Amino acid sequence: MPAAVYACRRAWADQFFNRRAVDLWGREPKPNDDDQKLCGAFRLPNGSLLSQSETPMALALRTGERTRDRDVIVERPDGTKTPSA
Repeated sequence: MPAAVYACRRAWADQFFNRRAVDLWGREPKPNDDDQKLCGAFRLPNGSLLSQSETPMALALRTGERTRDRDVIVERPDGTKTPSA
């Protein structure tokens, strides 16, 4: 699949991601690592850090609603950045 795909259950367990997501993030998250449970480092378009609890995945897991039309930037470990959409 050419799109990055990431999914996990409410308990943050059994996360799934495909190779395109790993390419987008610039790393493969380690299983059971709480610091990586939501993966890529998200920043708002103005450059400010979006806390892990405010990421689109965290919001979906907490509220059951999907996030739409929210611009975020994925910052990879090497410092390169790319829009998530």
